[in-house]
Amino acid sequence: MGFFNYKFKAFTLSEVLITLAIIGVVAAITLPTLITKINNKGYAERFIKTYSILQDVTNQIVNEKGDPQTWPWTQYQGSDMNSSGNKEIAQYYKDKLKIGIDCCDDNRNGSTAETACYIPSTQYKYLNGNLVTLYRPFGTKYVFTLNDGVTIGIDFNQTRTGVMWGYTSLVFTIDVNGKRGPNQVGRDLFYLYLDKNKKGKIQTYVESYNSVDRFNRDNCKSGMSGYSCGEKIITEGGMFY
Repeated sequence: MGFFNYKFKAFTLSEVLITLAIIGVVAAITLPTLITKINNKGYAERFIKTYSILQDVTNQIVNEKGDPQTWPWTQYQGSDMNSSGNKEIAQYYKDKLKIGIDCCDDNRNGSTAETACYIPSTQYKYLNGNLVTLYRPFGTKYVFTLNDGVTIGIDFNQTRTGVMWGYTSLVFTIDVNGKRGPNQVGRDLFYLYLDKNKKGKIQTYVESYNSVDRFNRDNCKSGMSGYSCGEKIITEGGMFY
């Protein structure tokens, strides 16, 4: 019986090292993009879920308390967050939501609330990477963190000038992962609002700063603030920007 002599060709050490180096370079280029896409998908899903929860809770409140027009709205002055009517409305939501940490009774402008529910307001960023300067995300709100880690702030119409939300009845600030980063408008920080004249419909919006073009300008774009990104996520079903 004859024997066959097979010869096997193997990779040299240098070839293996070159291959590993190429794999490393490709991974270094593609991995951050992949991680960003995964994170963005998670942010969008948590925002959509929170939007649904808030709408469901609002529907429950409407069924129990009546049309939002009949709620005890009180337009407060300056930073007075203890207006009895608005405080009662905030309590409507607190009673229905599954709250893990309640910062509503803390000093909302002080370190206690920031330590418990959110980072210092001066550290939040716009979509374009600039620090938020127009309005502090959680500076003057009823703030609480839900059991799933989402932080929500409730703010009301103010009589003072220069306030971005002066034309709505109630605004929800939503940070879908609490104090964890990126703490950026349009990534993990979003806004919804309730107009008491809209029968309890929670609305997304496109940002505006005056009564002429309010809620009709898309700024969920590169180089802009990102306040309208919640609108894109809801209408498109994900974070495709």
